[in-house]
Amino acid sequence: MDRDEDHMEWFDSSFNKININDLDYGTDDFGKAMKAHDLLEFAPIKDRVRKKKNYMSFGFQFGKRFDRLALRVGMFENSFGMACDYYLPLRTDKIHWITTLEAFDFKGLNRINENRPHIRWLNKVFFMKNLYTAFGVGDMIGKHTAAPFFGGGIRFGDDDIKYVLSSLPIGKISK
Repeated sequence: MDRDEDHMEWFDSSFNKININDLDYGTDDFGKAMKAHDLLEFAPIKDRVRKKKNYMSFGFQFGKRFDRLALRVGMFENSFGMACDYYLPLRTDKIHWITTLEAFDFKGLNRINENRPHIRWLNKVFFMKNLYTAFGVGDMIGKHTAAPFFGGGIRFGDDDIKYVLSSLPIGKISK
């Protein structure tokens, strides 16, 4: 799946950047709004950056557990990174909570106009052995891309898949 991103910058005839946030559109004055609009529309120099993004990303990580703490290092979304996972102890065995802090893409190469590292805080709360909900903040220190997220998932281990695959009628022909 591909996606294009366009980013525009405007400059006046002296090569000074026109900042969109500094333009005065006014609330009641139509003339002010038109003047601000015309300043961008008829700017002598316009710079367009088009970045084609590919959402196919890979991860390959190595980790080591120390009781409730796990440290990981490797490839996160096609760039080098590291992470720390911590199992939060609760007073019940029915709910398990794991909080994670991940840092990767330290130079901001996968984002436009961003040179800060991508830092993600993720929480997974397991309600059963295989069912969980996730929430957190992605790209926490990004100028334009910080955003909360939530979701859920199903996790399977080797033993779970083994029992499911052995019950499928693959290769059996019945007459």
